[in-house]
Order: sequence, then structure tokens, then C-alpha cells
Amino acid sequence: MRKANKGTGGRAPLSAFRGALALIGLASLAAGCQFVGGLKAGPLVRRAEMAAARGDRWEALSALAKAERVHNVPPDMLAAIGILYLRLGEEKRAVRCLRRAVEKRPRARVLTFLGWALFEAGRPKEAEKVLREAYRRYPKDPEVLNSLGYFYAERGKNLKEALVLLEEAVRRSPHAYHIVDSLGWAYFKLGRLEDARRELERALVLGGRRDPEVRYHLAVVYKALGLRALALREVRASLRLDPFHAPAQALYLRLTSRGKSTDRR
Repeated sequence: MRKANKGTGGRAPLSAFRGALALIGLASLAAGCQFVGGLKAGPLVRRAEMAAARGDRWEALSALAKAERVHNVPPDMLAAIGILYLRLGEEKRAVRCLRRAVEKRPRARVLTFLGWALFEAGRPKEAEKVLREAYRRYPKDPEVLNSLGYFYAERGKNLKEALVLLEEAVRRSPHAYHIVDSLGWAYFKLGRLEDARRELERALVLGGRRDPEVRYHLAVVYKALGLRALALREVRASLRLDPFHAPAQALYLRLTSRGKSTDRR
């Protein structure tokens, strides 16, 4: 799994999580907790979320540390804290909070975040175990299907199963651009370039224009198809959206450091 540079603005989001923050609703979680712990931690979580959005890493981490120390933090709030830690590249802290949240309430999307936090922390076997457990509990949840499918696709492992999972995820959530993008990436990993191009271009139309990962994936596929001009366009778009996207940086250098290849556009 790729790791983007942290930089001053945090890390680029993982493809498996795109859209999931909105689905879980960090701000609504913070506002909606009626427990004493939630009422105390909620403003801190909102402050951390706003700080992360404006690129203030130190302020975000400071607020999260204070929120984590609040007594009797409810599980949804712990999940919100863990997800923000993950966004900021603090994998070990993310694992700690998400594991506590899962122990209290094993929600589908929180399990998937825990799985990816473990993967980002360099514990892929544990990550796979958690993601498979999420799939066992919630076999029809499109975000769970997407997370496990993308996990395998990104690693180049169990690609046939990944494709089945992601096709089912798209069937259940056909307009979720991040899931369509995952399917396109699985097609790319399988060498099905035209299928990959079709799905990734569809992900763009469905809402992925502002997502640096979608633009990067499309650039990779265009490059593989020999469409250098289109690949350059997409990788530049990716870097405008996230200047710290390490794979996009590397692809841009490869595209600009060599002689112009034949563009079959």
C-alpha cells in the first residue's frame, strides 16, 4: 500500500477511505454524542478536524490528544479520533483508538478503518484478518466490500476475488465514485487496461475530479496505454490537488524526464 508524504498538510487520503469520512460524519458524530465524554470531547474533535482541513498538523494533533484523554469517550467519538489520526499519518495512535472503538461497538466502517490503520502501521496480516472479519459480519456493505477488494487489488493479491468484491460493491453503490475508482484500479492490476480506463473515467464523472487519487490512477492507466499527453494532464491535476502525493510526484518525473513517447490518443 502506498504511503504519501505527510508534509504540512497531512497525508493524501487512502483510496479505500474516500467517501467514508463523510459517511461516518466526523462532525455529526461529535455533535450527536449525548454522553458526558462525548460532550467534552466533541468540540476538541471538531477543532482537530478544522485544523487538519487547513493544514495545521500540530493544532490537530494537540486537540486529538486532549480528546483521547477525556474520560468515558463513546465509541463513535473514539472512531472519529482514530480516523483523524489516520488522516494525519499517525498510524499507531489510529490503531489504538480504532481498536478501542471496535471493542465497544464493531461497526462496519470502523472495522475497515482499523484494518487499514493496521496495514499502514506495517501489520498487513492483522489488517487482512480485521478486513475479513468486517466482511464476515457485513457481507453486503458496499464500503466493506470496497475496502477488502481494494486491499487485495493494491497489494496485487487475490485479484480475482478482489474483482468479485469490487463488482458487487459497485452493483450495490453504483454512483459512489471512490468505489468505481477501486474497480478501475483492480482492472488495471489485472492488465485489463480498456476496462480500467472506462471505470476510472466514469469515476471522474461521478465526482472524482477533486480527488487526487482518482486523477493519479487515471494517469497511470493513460501512461500504460501510451497516452502520454493525457497522463501528464491527469498527474498534474493530481499534484494540484495534493502537492505531497508521492506516487504522483514520481510518475510526473518519469513522464517529464524521458523523451516524448508516441501518443495514441
